Amino acid sequence: MVIHMHSDLSGNFLIGSIPSSLGNLPSLYSLDLGFNELSGQLPPELGRLGYLSYLGLSSNNLGGKLPENYAKFTRLQWFSVAGNRLTGQVPRFIANWTALSYLFLSGNDFEGELPLEPLFNMSNLRYLFVSDVRSSAGFPFPKNANMTGIRYLMIRNCSISGEIPPYIGDWSRLTYLDLSFNSLTGGIPDSMKKLNLSKMFLTGNMLNGTVPSWVPDTIEDKADLSYNNFDDGPKKGEGKLNMNSIRDLKNKCRGKPKYDSLYINCGGGETVLDGKVFEADSTASNYYPAPRENWAYSCSGDFGSETYDSSDYIKNVDCAVCDSAGTLLYNSTRLCPLSLTYYGFCLFKGNYTVKLYFAETVYQSDEDYSNLGRRVFDVYIQGKRELKDFNIKEMAYGTNKTWTASFTAYVGDDHLLNIHFFWAGKGSFQVPGFSYTTAALSLNGPLVAGISVTAKFKVGGKGLSPSKIAGITAGSVFAPLLLVAFMWKMGWLWKSELDEITIEVQGKSFTLKQIIDATRKFSPKMEIGRGRFGIVYKAELPNEIKLAVKKISPHSKQQGKDELQREIFNMKSLHHENLVQLLDGYSIKDLHLLVYDYMHKGSLHHALFEPNSTTKLDWKARFGVCLGIARGLKYLHEEKRFKIVHGNIKPSNILLDNSLTAKLSDFGLATLCDEEDPFMAIKAKGSRVYMAPEYSMGKAITVKADVYSFGIVLLEIVSGKVSADYTPNQEAEFLLDKAGVLYDKGRILDLVDKKLASSYDRKQALTVLLLAMKCVKLSPTLRPKISEVVSVLEGEKRIDEISESDDTSSTNIGGLCGACSRIEGKSLSCVFVGFIKGGKIGVCVSKPAAAAAAAREEVVVRRVSPPPQSPAPAAAVATKGHSGLLSNSKSGHPVLLSSKSGQLVGDSKRMKGLFKSKPRTPVDIVRQTRDLLIYADQSSASLSDSKREEKMAELAKNIRELKSILYGNSESEPVSEACAQLTQEFFRENTLRLLIFCLSQLNLEARKDATQVVANLQRQQVNSRLIASDYLEKNTDLLDTLIAGYENTDMALHYGVMLRECIRHQTVARYVLESSNVKKFFDYIQLPYFDISADAAATFKELLTRHKSTVAEFLSKSYDWFFAEFNSKLLESTNYITRRQAVKLLGDILLDRSNAVVMTRYVSSRDNLRILMNLLRESSKSIQIEAFHVFKLFAANQNKPPDIVNILVANRSKLLRLFADFKIDKEDEQFEADKAQVVREIAALEPRE
Repeated sequence: MVIHMHSDLSGNFLIGSIPSSLGNLPSLYSLDLGFNELSGQLPPELGRLGYLSYLGLSSNNLGGKLPENYAKFTRLQWFSVAGNRLTGQVPRFIANWTALSYLFLSGNDFEGELPLEPLFNMSNLRYLFVSDVRSSAGFPFPKNANMTGIRYLMIRNCSISGEIPPYIGDWSRLTYLDLSFNSLTGGIPDSMKKLNLSKMFLTGNMLNGTVPSWVPDTIEDKADLSYNNFDDGPKKGEGKLNMNSIRDLKNKCRGKPKYDSLYINCGGGETVLDGKVFEADSTASNYYPAPRENWAYSCSGDFGSETYDSSDYIKNVDCAVCDSAGTLLYNSTRLCPLSLTYYGFCLFKGNYTVKLYFAETVYQSDEDYSNLGRRVFDVYIQGKRELKDFNIKEMAYGTNKTWTASFTAYVGDDHLLNIHFFWAGKGSFQVPGFSYTTAALSLNGPLVAGISVTAKFKVGGKGLSPSKIAGITAGSVFAPLLLVAFMWKMGWLWKSELDEITIEVQGKSFTLKQIIDATRKFSPKMEIGRGRFGIVYKAELPNEIKLAVKKISPHSKQQGKDELQREIFNMKSLHHENLVQLLDGYSIKDLHLLVYDYMHKGSLHHALFEPNSTTKLDWKARFGVCLGIARGLKYLHEEKRFKIVHGNIKPSNILLDNSLTAKLSDFGLATLCDEEDPFMAIKAKGSRVYMAPEYSMGKAITVKADVYSFGIVLLEIVSGKVSADYTPNQEAEFLLDKAGVLYDKGRILDLVDKKLASSYDRKQALTVLLLAMKCVKLSPTLRPKISEVVSVLEGEKRIDEISESDDTSSTNIGGLCGACSRIEGKSLSCVFVGFIKGGKIGVCVSKPAAAAAAAREEVVVRRVSPPPQSPAPAAAVATKGHSGLLSNSKSGHPVLLSSKSGQLVGDSKRMKGLFKSKPRTPVDIVRQTRDLLIYADQSSASLSDSKREEKMAELAKNIRELKSILYGNSESEPVSEACAQLTQEFFRENTLRLLIFCLSQLNLEARKDATQVVANLQRQQVNSRLIASDYLEKNTDLLDTLIAGYENTDMALHYGVMLRECIRHQTVARYVLESSNVKKFFDYIQLPYFDISADAAATFKELLTRHKSTVAEFLSKSYDWFFAEFNSKLLESTNYITRRQAVKLLGDILLDRSNAVVMTRYVSSRDNLRILMNLLRESSKSIQIEAFHVFKLFAANQNKPPDIVNILVANRSKLLRLFADFKIDKEDEQFEADKAQVVREIAALEPRE
């Protein structure tokens, strides 16, 4: 027998990796580890959980790929890994999860083409969320799809190209559609008019034409069509449409700049900070242009909750601990669900300092657990990603604390500044407490408090500008031309810019002119390297600061200044330990400069091959260089949104810093190659030996070309020899040829540099050389991915584990393989069974079983017609004793597989539908439920598994009907007479007892329904009596069971809900308080499972506050042991949440008039006073406030014992200082009055003996 287990550990701040031992729980039915801090890779051992129906892993820091053996999750209905760092391709085996209804893959680092064709043919899918999948090339939607049950579809930022397929209009259940930030073209299909969409997001594509007139009428709530190429939208219903007509404002500038600064109070009114007026930005719309037309913002996306709308785009929260000078700036912030962009218009051309102001003022509450939320987003300025996975709370070290960031941005000829905040699905997709229909804590997305933009140059300075020159010589036509030409020739115009442009280096600012002067104006004596794109000079600045300045050569592609500047911005966005950091760049007329960090050890070529080199590379250094190059290439190839081909990997482009860390240079410069001579690099004798064969063959160049070059460099590093040794009048000797000969002879280690003698790691050297030989394969598809190379060098993989082909596709006979995994402990494989009118049928059975069945002719294949309007049948296994429906792979007709006897499982079900029976009464349903509960007993061996499963499904249906009677449904309210009949029958024959004891055997949904049924029954009155109270008074052992339920992690929350409802009866509360069970709560509240401990605390509070007279009697009798336990285990707990809950409960107890005697006794104890004074010193404001409400009772007591008075007098100065600074976030007259009274009481005290 199988005992289904459910484990919910979400939102518990868990750290570390997921234990592989979880795979040893074969009966685990549901596992939720979401909203924690788990890291590492997903354990393959989870693939052994054959009964798993729910797997929630969202909002962690998990990495790596989805293990292949997860393909066995054939019972899975819910799978969420949203908001992690998973890599690789989204696996095709997900299509094997035929029972899957909910799939959440958004916010990871997946790459490559999405397997849309199999995903779009998963007919059971209801929710599909995928986002942020990188791909070097776009891919279209599949031609056909069968996802008719889909309700929520999000495929955002996944590189999808082509047109929106018309078949989406056939998905009649679809209510939410998000295809934003792809590369979709064409228009919106008219077929979508049939849909009942509430929300549609198509922003950030290349859609064109006219927006259909039906869009505002059909979309019930919101449509975002911004950032496309649509013509003007329809006037009717345009309030629902977000069109974001940025182009209209851009055109108004008309090339005439007006502004050199910009200050915005995001989400708030006009305010002043540091003498600057920050403009108001307090509208709650998707798009807003400022009145002066100098800036605008655009907001896209959806919070994913029915309770949140555009009014939540502004959050007004008093930022109590923010810097006092900027309090007004931080009191209001702008929040956006997905993409928030601010535009600055008509700015003068030049460099600007962009300062962003942040404070986490939303995810901060202890009460609703929103403080568990992690807001993570990216920040782009002028298209360059300046901040990745930015978390305000982490950077500011807490909530309600400010953090600012400053960046340099260049505004070009378009006079436009773009500041873009984008949520890429990381952090919290939801937080604990999330609900789509309640006040869900799902306010993720970018959050910003303010923006300031200031010019780093002087507008209208002393130098002669072109406009001034033109004004002075306005009376002449020819003279100005001569003058301007002369000034360009002399460099006067751009030299003034060199004095204005500054570059930050090691905390100091240098003008570009100072840097050029530091190269001695590009003196040959300062030259440190030259290559395909230009010459590199050393710049020696004050304080021993050195830079490398690359002057791009004239034969490089003659681009426009802004185009080249954008490429410089792109290169500046690349940050990695194994890349030479580009600090800044400059481009005007014939002067194009790139400024880099200076590498003191020079190039790898110099260290390896130059006889005058003082850099000695032992084996450890060489192996580190190999790994460093590989990691740098991995970053370019696989860790950026678009793959970057370096195109020029060779030792002279690999530089070494002081610690001999390898850093790639010249990356991102391939586009500077002269388009008129694309083979220029091949003509260079020094480079061509590193070029992959596809360069000379005219084939497409991919990242695998870099892998080839890397392989050549590996051979050079290990051998210490150049790849091509040119000797005058002799044929060149190629290192690759020599390596090939030695490899074929099995003597590849003979290639190792003789300078190393025996002081090298033979195993590592062999690994590097074998990797090199794989990298230099003639065909690009046979070369490994650079990430696989890194895995081998880091020791995570063996060299024989890396693939030699990108083609991982596979086929099967009938398309049915993988629908099932194991039968009777035997492995399955696809076996051909027979033909139906020429169509092959592939059936998943074990080979021995198939052979035996065929020999005995026990497998029969017959064609049947499906019942009218029935869904397509699922794949099933056909062996003796098993039968089921299969879909013919060609004809599409269902095929019935049965045993020789012809007995069909499921025929009886279909026959039942032909006859109508008498409707069941509430009494009938209770009685049938009671009978079915017998089958929930796992010890019963009288039923087969299949029969028992059928009975359990019927039981779940009955419990759902009971819930509907008690609570009503969308069509009708509960009927009091039916509720009374149900309640009487329920308590007449011990049905409640059966349901409580069998609760653990129900599936998760049935448990939830049963919990609500039991809870409701406690409130049902029959003839003005709560008969549940009478029943429980006679069956107190059931209360013992419910309390002990906190020791069962699967059942704790269900039993907790039932118990709290039972405690509504005073007789039940009295029994619990007087029994030994009450002491167990002190332990349950300290359980390491946050949700269970919080639930136990809620029940404990209900027990001690609901029935006042009963509680007062209990506390008077049990004062000593109760408060000894309460103080030591709860008030002095090491757990912050436990302390906060305990001190709040203590206040509720002592401030209740019914407990006046208990209160007087409590505030007369010096030990209790010591505990409260320690709580007043807590860093948590919540605990301080709750502790104050108890402490004021000590101060207000007019009969203070002498020891209490003396303690207060001894600590008087400390307490008065504490209360002087003690404030709460919101004005509260009662609190201030209480505090003033406490201060007066303490100040007036005199010491006593």
